[in-house]
Amino acid sequence: MKTKNFRKQVIVSAGLVASGLMAYTIAMAQTIPIDPLPTIETLKGVTVPLPAQLDDYIMNRAAAIQLGKAAFWDMAVGSDGKTACASCHFHAGADSRVTNQTSPGLKNE
Repeated sequence: MKTKNFRKQVIVSAGLVASGLMAYTIAMAQTIPIDPLPTIETLKGVTVPLPAQLDDYIMNRAAAIQLGKAAFWDMAVGSDGKTACASCHFHAGADSRVTNQTSPGLKNE
């Protein structure tokens, strides 16, 4: 009979402790201001910084840009020789794949 009463007391005590912790948490949450997450703006209007001596290395900037774009879309330049870099990275430089494709087919899986 004593163990039954002891169990009840433990359960009631645990409930009181949990209720007290919950009340404390709610009270603290109301007193501490939570700043909203900053929003990330688009980078479309951001000017890309250029190296200081770029003109010492590149004679024709427009031709260099065309060459870079051609290499980005060239399948032979990709890591496997079959897939262009742009296949995955043309979304503003981000990888938009939703599955893990870090080694597609290289391990014969």
